[in-house]
Amino acid sequence: MRLTETVLVLAARDSLAAVLVVSAVAKAADFRGFSRTVSGLLPPLDSQDLYPLLAGLIIALEAAVSGLVLSGLWPRLANVALLSMAAGFTVVSLYGVRFRPSVACRCFGSLSDSRFGTLSVIRSTALLALAAALVGIDAHAPIAYDAPGWINVASLVAFGGLGLISAQAAGAIATIRST
Repeated sequence: MRLTETVLVLAARDSLAAVLVVSAVAKAADFRGFSRTVSGLLPPLDSQDLYPLLAGLIIALEAAVSGLVLSGLWPRLANVALLSMAAGFTVVSLYGVRFRPSVACRCFGSLSDSRFGTLSVIRSTALLALAAALVGIDAHAPIAYDAPGWINVASLVAFGGLGLISAQAAGAIATIRST
């Protein structure tokens, strides 16, 4: 694979990781709102405590996958994890449009107050297509993910900063909306 193609593939991976970082920290900053979305999407459960638990698991999974991608470890596993997350987002968006259109999406915590609709399906399908392309490209022409360790550490720090900024923004928006 040529250098230009490798750079494009790595940029696509980092872009998907950035989406997961922002999504996870924004959901965490608006945990109550995201928990309401989870409860609005699911049928009634025996215990109301399960909704926040499920919301926390989703946030943790997004954070773990983004960390896996940015760490540079196990790149094929990271690509498949990205594909799985994007597929899950698409399924949830389609389900929300079809069966729960009045539920707030909260895909990005309080950064987004939209309902499930055409835009959420388009956005999640675009993420799915990008993740599928990564898996397909890697299967056809494997990419050498042999960046020096300091680049992976720098990526983690940079995306951590992006996450902190997103959390601050989500927290501020949630506060403004609650007043």
